[in-house]
Amino acid sequence: SVQNRARIITDIIKEIKHNTDSSKFSIFAKINGSDQVKGGVTPAIAKQTISILANEGVNLFEISHGLVYPWRNAKSKKNQITQKIPRLYNEFIEKNKTSDFGNPIKKEIIFDFKKTNPGVAFAMNGNLRNFQDMENLIKDWTCDMVSLGRPLLKEPFLVQKFYGST
Repeated sequence: SVQNRARIITDIIKEIKHNTDSSKFSIFAKINGSDQVKGGVTPAIAKQTISILANEGVNLFEISHGLVYPWRNAKSKKNQITQKIPRLYNEFIEKNKTSDFGNPIKKEIIFDFKKTNPGVAFAMNGNLRNFQDMENLIKDWTCDMVSLGRPLLKEPFLVQKFYGST
C-alpha cells in the first residue's frame, strides 16, 4: 500500500521532528510525480504519498519525473553497458514506457498536488532551461520555486546569465 511504502519516510520525519526545533527547521522531500512507465509511480500514487508526508510535516516537495537509465545513451562498449543488468533495465523501460515518457511532468499535475495540500510548497525540476518558462510557472502558481540541480552543474553561472537576460 502507499502507506506502507511511505512508512520509512514518515519514521524519518518523526525522528527529525523529535530531534529538532520544528519552528526553525523545515523538512523538504524530493518525490517522483510519475515514473512514466507501466507499473511505476503514477500521479495518483504520488498525490497520496504527498498527502501522507505533508500530514507528517513535510513543508516542501520537489517534484521530479521519469526514470533515469544512463546506459541508454552510453557509447563505449568498455564500460558497464556490456553487463546484463543495464541491458535488462533498458529492455524493461523500452517495453513499459507510457505515452508521456520523456516529457516534462504536466503542470496540471503539480497544480493538483498543490490544491490537495494547501499550505505546502512545491518545486519543479526537469527540462527547465528557459528563465521565462520558469518565471511563468511561479507567476501562474503552478509551483513555488524551480530546482536547478543539473542545469547548474552544466552551467554554474546560469543564474547570473538569467539576471543578465531580464
